Amino acid sequence: MDVELLDKLKRAKRLEYVRKWLFLLYLVYKDDFGRT
Repeated sequence: MDVELLDKLKRAKRLEYVRKWLFLLYLVYKDDFGRT
């Protein structure tokens, strides 16, 4: 398998993972701000 392709796949997976966490954090903080 192409090393460059593998690297791109890994990076895409990491981006997806980070985006998911950022979204979860956003939801949590949005709820906190809505309460105050």
